[in-house]
Amino acid sequence: MKLIDKHFPKHSKLHKILNRNCVKVSYSCMPSVASKISSHNKSLLQKSYDSTRPKQKMCNCTSQPCPLNGECLTPAIVYEGVVSTNVGGEGRYIGLSENFKPRYSDHKSSFKYPAYKDKTELSKYVWEQKSQGAECQVSFSILQRSFPFRIGSKKCDLCLSEKLIILKNESSILNKRDELISKCRHINKFLFKNFKYKYK
Repeated sequence: MKLIDKHFPKHSKLHKILNRNCVKVSYSCMPSVASKISSHNKSLLQKSYDSTRPKQKMCNCTSQPCPLNGECLTPAIVYEGVVSTNVGGEGRYIGLSENFKPRYSDHKSSFKYPAYKDKTELSKYVWEQKSQGAECQVSFSILQRSFPFRIGSKKCDLCLSEKLIILKNESSILNKRDELISKCRHINKFLFKNFKYKYK
């Protein structure tokens, strides 16, 4: 109800039809007391666990500069790839990854080998610039840290975060609109059909 008062105050044109007296929230739409207590306990336990566990290594690059400024091992991120050329052109691409290092290797191979040039919108743009004789340089940065799909959850926060950022920057990025309706890929590893039983 606080959201209704916030977004539809008394001076709003829609206040007559969207107010505390007209809008009722069903209990089935709200989290139960058990889930509230569970989430609260989980956040407290996570804080104590984070304070006691050793710090995770954030980079393992040795032979070359880190593509994410020393944070290439950061799990579950929404990242931005910026293509700059020697003729002044620039392209921005929004992507997501549970593990950025393998994803970065895929990007590098798609920039290098023509057989993979149609793998992503980023690689398409790079090869388009190359065909015009331009030299491309791609830099990556983290836009948002998130959480992938977990067992028992109803949504994938990582996929939703990427879609939200694409919507906010739709007019200035290389991503296509059909990416907004793509299915979450992080749920596949939890499907029963992909479970392989190992006999002892």
